[in-house]
Amino acid sequence: LDITKEIMKQAGAVFLALLSSASAFVPSVHSVSSAGSALFSSADDKTEVREYFNTEGFSRWNKIYSDTDDVNSVQMDIRNGHDQTIQK
Repeated sequence: LDITKEIMKQAGAVFLALLSSASAFVPSVHSVSSAGSALFSSADDKTEVREYFNTEGFSRWNKIYSDTDDVNSVQMDIRNGHDQTIQK
């Protein structure tokens, strides 16, 4: 049980680190004509990702990395893949 909590803690830290840099991977729908516009777009993307994680995103993440049996097949695949990675 302690190892599961540690894995969840590490996975959460990785997820939050990804959130902080997610704007690099999110295609922008804004036209960027200046550095100021680019920074504004980046801030918008980070806000959007943060809001998603604080609502539905956390629920999905929690299902994958908790002990619940209430997961769909995709979430189970992610959970199993993560377990295989940890075991290596």
